[in-house]
Amino acid sequence: MRKAFTFLELIFVIVVLGIVASITSEILAKMFDGYIVSRTYNRLQTKTEFAVQQVAQRLSYRIPNTAIAKNTGGGYVPLRSATGNEDILEWIGRDFEGFRGNWDTLANRYLPLWSGFIDLDNAATTQSQFFSTVTKPLSLHNRLQTLSNNQVGLTVATQNPAIFFKGRLDDTQIAQYWNSTVSDYAYPVQCSGVCSDANSVLAFRENFNDANPGTLDLRMYEQYYLSYSAYAIVPAGNGVWDLYYNYQPWENETYQNGTRVRLIDGVSTFRFKQVGDVVRLKLCATEHNGDQNITVCKEKAIL
Repeated sequence: MRKAFTFLELIFVIVVLGIVASITSEILAKMFDGYIVSRTYNRLQTKTEFAVQQVAQRLSYRIPNTAIAKNTGGGYVPLRSATGNEDILEWIGRDFEGFRGNWDTLANRYLPLWSGFIDLDNAATTQSQFFSTVTKPLSLHNRLQTLSNNQVGLTVATQNPAIFFKGRLDDTQIAQYWNSTVSDYAYPVQCSGVCSDANSVLAFRENFNDANPGTLDLRMYEQYYLSYSAYAIVPAGNGVWDLYYNYQPWENETYQNGTRVRLIDGVSTFRFKQVGDVVRLKLCATEHNGDQNITVCKEKAIL
């Protein structure tokens, strides 16, 4: 007699296989959902971290007290007076690349293209120009041209960088230069005569004299910052924030005259506030994943 499965046994096997398949498919579905959530979370982590680092890196080279906060379509306040509800962050950055300079094989170190120091006792320092130790005007001009896509330089044919005297930067009203055609803080400079690394003299584009009594602080300080660009973080709508750079407020430019790049999308929160000398940032980005929202937030404190 040949042995075989009974009909009841077949039904039992089919039921068991169905139960196993149902459990397996549910496990696989949960694993897939978990993978999608994990991938979305990791993507949000990466892009928020990148965006915060981009802002923090540039903010770390801000010229003190030049940061301002704005509301879209409204006025501005110095960042230290911001309420935390503004949506545009803007500041002047000092030239890091030129200050770092070029590698000198003989000295076996980087030598700066501008030193940040004025020799007030040097005969070359006058109301129209100043002697700045180890400053290399031609090399600095070439570096600024590269950084600004040939927009900024130290010749007459270009828009000029500006210097900010450190002795003036304690004034919390420095932000006034953002809407002033004649600034008491930003002084555009050019090569003194022909650009050459053989000297360390830079000229003020407008003589540093008493042409407008009461509107110009005539004090020249020993230390200065040099800047070729301002920066702005601006909402573009629909959760998108853009970074603007390569524009010069002392040339009556706004961020709309600058170069714009996408910083991050999917932003649900962007907050910034200055406490003392520290700027605090908070950035949150959100993505929809089926019937749930996944949000990642990053915070940063920048000196």
